Amino acid sequence: MKHVTFNLNINTEYYAYSLSEYDRIPIHSILYLKCCKKLSDEEWNLELEKINIFKKYEMIIHKNSICNTKLHL
Repeated sequence: MKHVTFNLNINTEYYAYSLSEYDRIPIHSILYLKCCKKLSDEEWNLELEKINIFKKYEMIIHKNSICNTKLHL
């Protein structure tokens, strides 16, 4: 059996950023959309192709690190 207990004798304050200091809008990344099935397979493949094009032609890579660059198949 699982249970939770609280120690009411210890009060801890945590400071958070205000709305004007921190944007709390959720991040809807491509991976998030894919995992939540809000992205079709066709859209997913299109995004992966865009990433591959960027990696092949635009991303600056040190010559000794080319072997570490993964392209999506």
